[in-house]
Amino acid sequence: MQTKKILLASGSPRRKELLARMGLEFGIMPCDAEEKYDPEMNPSEIARYLGRLKAEIVNKMVDGYVVIGADTIVVVDGHILGKPTDRHEAYSMLKKLSGSWHEVITGVCVFDGEECITDHVITRVHFVEMTEGEIEEYINTDEPYDKAGAYGVQGLAGMYIDSIEGDYYNIMGFPMAKIRSMLKEVSAMDGVKGQ
Repeated sequence: MQTKKILLASGSPRRKELLARMGLEFGIMPCDAEEKYDPEMNPSEIARYLGRLKAEIVNKMVDGYVVIGADTIVVVDGHILGKPTDRHEAYSMLKKLSGSWHEVITGVCVFDGEECITDHVITRVHFVEMTEGEIEEYINTDEPYDKAGAYGVQGLAGMYIDSIEGDYYNIMGFPMAKIRSMLKEVSAMDGVKGQ
């Protein structure tokens, strides 16, 4: 059961959908924080930092809400892949992912007034070898351009993923089990209502 008002500091339709699946009522306040970070940080630290940054900005603007912020990055061979800005970048990212393992890291932050909890979840994902034609076909869709790593596991890219180690929903940018645990920690919920 939900015990506090919740605000999602994200405009992501996937995060909105997954939070709704948890049976919670919530508001949305997207946060377009400038995603700058210390290059000395490791990928997990970056994801946590950016997730906290988004939540913190929104938390300062509201009162009486539990604020959830999240940021997802894709890491392959030590390189961070953000959202592609164009076809060329999307192609390059998918070429890197093709036939290899990568990590999807989501940093999550929950603010309840001054109280703050930050954590992250890592999922390993393996892509099959994609042909040049398959990559071209995929980047001709709208799917790659608003997603870290240039793919959405829940969409057409799912046919190129043959192995996942860890939380599936983390790949969509919203690890529900971790978020449930964090919300319980700040007493924002003590169960979940049926759908």
